[in-house]
Amino acid sequence: SGNWSEDGCRVSWTNETMTNCSCDHMTNFALLMSVDQPNLLDNIIIDTISHVGCIISIVALMLTIMIIAVSWK
Repeated sequence: SGNWSEDGCRVSWTNETMTNCSCDHMTNFALLMSVDQPNLLDNIIIDTISHVGCIISIVALMLTIMIIAVSWK
């Protein structure tokens, strides 16, 4: 369980970028991967957006806690 099994499947054809398999049972198969090198600029932009989003979330959480603490009766 949890491992890739080749039972009931065979390679129909393959080339440099794709492999097509045929199976005699109804199961979902998928393998997703990127063969391209990651774009450094995209990674920098995503990291920056993630950091800004985390900072905004932390500030909003702190403000919420302060407002609740002040208005607590």
